[in-house]
Amino acid sequence: MMKRNKSNIPIVIALGIALLASSTILAQDDVKPGITKAQHLSDLEALKIKRDSTLAVLSQMELPALVEQMNKDSRTKEHFNSSAYREVVNNRKSESQALLKIIKEQQKVAYIPLMALRKINKEAYEETDVQLRLNALADAFRETIVYNRWGIPHLYWQAPAKSMIELGEDAEKTLKSFLSDESPCRIMGYEEELEVEAYKYRKCDYALAMIMVIRDQNVKEIPKDPAKRDIMIEEILAEEE
Repeated sequence: MMKRNKSNIPIVIALGIALLASSTILAQDDVKPGITKAQHLSDLEALKIKRDSTLAVLSQMELPALVEQMNKDSRTKEHFNSSAYREVVNNRKSESQALLKIIKEQQKVAYIPLMALRKINKEAYEETDVQLRLNALADAFRETIVYNRWGIPHLYWQAPAKSMIELGEDAEKTLKSFLSDESPCRIMGYEEELEVEAYKYRKCDYALAMIMVIRDQNVKEIPKDPAKRDIMIEEILAEEE
């Protein structure tokens, strides 16, 4: 388990305040009713200042504190929306071996630190324990409510899905455990919502799609009809009998 670096506590507190302040940035053309254009621009400038303050805080954080922040972000954010992840990926590439050491020392790690390591040093990422990776990705998949972090099965995959698929047969058993979960999938983005709604994707369908790729099947041909996907799921589950 990584020891907490007490010298980073004030920085982490400051980061939390800055992140809360800058979590929502209004689109420049999306002025709320009752707010003048001048006020809107003033609000945008204030948010930019707070965002810049967040980045400045992150730049001063030591790597263990960044890993701690990425672990926290893993519970509610996509990796690409984690400011700590972006700091590591953009500015800490030379610290990949240090990041690997921190991850190896942890009994349990969340998915975002792993995705950061995978991005900056794929070889170092592959030195991490397979079961550690599988557990982190399975936890991320289990806790997912909004599926942007995974992608859209028939169109594209994001890094966590690619990482799960890379685990091959080691990942299949874990993915099979989700084949009975018919929870509907949500995704952010107008075009993305249209695609997911057209296919009526469920959590079990994402698991099915990843298994298809592991088995070298063309996931772009995944049936649009959920009933047809259910038949494929039943066939996979029958393999266990």
